[in-house]
Amino acid sequence: MPGTHILATADDLTGAVETGAKFAARGFRVTVTLWPDTAGETGDAECDVMVMDTETRHLSAEDAAARIGSLAARALSPQIELFYHKTDSTLRGNIGPELRAVAGVFAGRGVEYAPAYPSLGRTVARGRLLIHSVPAHQTEFARDPLDPIWTNDVRGIVGEHPAIRIHDGETEQDVAVVARLILAASPRPAAIIRSIPES
Repeated sequence: MPGTHILATADDLTGAVETGAKFAARGFRVTVTLWPDTAGETGDAECDVMVMDTETRHLSAEDAAARIGSLAARALSPQIELFYHKTDSTLRGNIGPELRAVAGVFAGRGVEYAPAYPSLGRTVARGRLLIHSVPAHQTEFARDPLDPIWTNDVRGIVGEHPAIRIHDGETEQDVAVVARLILAASPRPAAIIRSIPES
C-alpha cells in the first residue's frame, strides 16, 4: 500500500463507505476496498487512507478476530501512521473479539476505544451506551434478527483486557479529545473511534 498513511477497517460495506466519505470530506485521498480484495490492487494505491470492508459483522467470533487481527498487522508497516477500526454505533457485531485481536497486534501500544457518536444520538456515559437517552438494549436494536444488542455495558461487550481503554463521550468535543490523545501519542495506539470528529 505505497503512499498510505492511515489504514482503516470496517465490518461491513456501509461502514467502509461511510468511513471513506468522512476522510475524503477532510481532503484525504481515499481508496475503499471490498472483501475479499483487501490488497488495495483495485483503485488508486497512492492514497492517504486505505479503507477495507472486512465483512466480519456476521462471521463467527473466532473468524472475525482472525481476519481483523491479520489486517491490523498490516498497520505495523513503516508507511502506516494510524490504524483505525470502525465499529457499529449500536455495538452490534463482533466488537469484543475484534478489539481483543487488535490489542494483541498492538501489544505495548494499546487500543483507545471511543464508541460514542453524539451527532447521531449515540452517547456513552459511565461506560453505558445510550441511544437518544435510552439504554441501547432497550431500543429496537435489541430486536435485530441477526445481531441483537443485549446490553449497553460497553466493557461487558468488549470484555476484560488491560490494553483496551474505553472512553465516555457525550459530545463531539469529547470524541475530539480522544482523537487528539491518539494523535499525540508515540508510538500511536490503535484508534477505535466510532465518530470521526470535525476538529
